[in-house]
Amino acid sequence: MPMHRHIARGEDVDSMRVSWNSAQSADAFSSSSDGHRVQFGTASGVLDSELVAQTSTYSADDLCGSPATDVGFVDPGYFHSALLTSLVPGETVYYRVGSDEFGWTEETSFVAFDGSRKETRMLLTAVSAGARANTAADRTDCIQTHVQNSD
Repeated sequence: MPMHRHIARGEDVDSMRVSWNSAQSADAFSSSSDGHRVQFGTASGVLDSELVAQTSTYSADDLCGSPATDVGFVDPGYFHSALLTSLVPGETVYYRVGSDEFGWTEETSFVAFDGSRKETRMLLTAVSAGARANTAADRTDCIQTHVQNSD
């Protein structure tokens, strides 16, 4: 099941990168036609476009040494990412991520960047794992802010 979705504006202002994590690699699928994907569209419930995600991960062998490689290494799962391009400024884009084989997230949306607006609203989040990750001590701090676009 996909989890931890995030979006980030791409290098071009008319693009948005959609990223998420899962426990399945691209090799886990029983059919070569299935895979981790983002489905999207400009009307809720009508996700008529689709992109196959790029998938990556890392192992303890990719790290620089102790203690990262031998004390409590936690398999990070797989990272998936797809770049949506040619977005219309100010248009709402609805999307979901996942696969037919392992499940889909609920549909959610974002508004494509519009450089002509004088104000942009965003929600910034930060995850603090404290001394140990993946414990009940994990917490998320949220800050809502307005960012003024410069002319």
